[in-house]
Amino acid sequence: MEKLLENKSKARVLAFFLNRPGRSFYFGEIKKKLGGRKLNADLAALVKQEILRTSSKRGSKYYRLNLKHPWHADLADWAKRFKRVADDDLVKMIKKVPGVKFAALSGFLAGQNKLQCDLLLVGRLPQKKLANFIKKAEELVHNEINYAVMGLEEFEYRKNTFDRFMKDIFENDHVVLADKITLKK
Repeated sequence: MEKLLENKSKARVLAFFLNRPGRSFYFGEIKKKLGGRKLNADLAALVKQEILRTSSKRGSKYYRLNLKHPWHADLADWAKRFKRVADDDLVKMIKKVPGVKFAALSGFLAGQNKLQCDLLLVGRLPQKKLANFIKKAEELVHNEINYAVMGLEEFEYRKNTFDRFMKDIFENDHVVLADKITLKK
C-alpha cells in the first residue's frame, strides 16, 4: 500500500475515487477532472490491484471504487487527509435544478448495471430545467440516463409500501446526492 501512495499520479487518481465512493465515472469525465499523461496506466494499475472495478454500458467503460477491497478502510482514512480534488460535477448540476428535494444515483451510475433506473429525482421540477439537466448529465457520463421523477407524496408512499421499484434502488448500491426530505423531519 505504501508503494501505491508514493506514486503521486496514482495517489491523485485514488483520492478522486475515495472522495466519491459509490459513483461510477466515465473515462472522459475522469480525464476532464484529472488530466495527466499517465491516467490510462494509473487506472489500469488500480483495476489490476482490484482497488477499482470496471463496468460497461453500450460500449462505454466506467470506473468505480471497490468498496470491498481489503485496503479500503485504510485508504479511506488516508483520503481524509488528502485535499479533496473537486466537487462532483453531477452534484453541482443537480443543485442548479430548482425543486429537487431528493436525488439518488443508482443503476450504472452506482455500478449496478442490472438495475433499470440510473437516477431518481423527487420534487416539483420545471420540465425545461429537467430536460436541460438530463441532456448535460448524459453528455457528462457519456451515456443515456434512465431516470424517474416523482412528487414528494408519491415518493413517501412508495417508500413506505415497500414498492419493488424503490426496493431495487435502496437495497442495492446507490449514492444519495441531495436529501432535503429527512432534514425537515
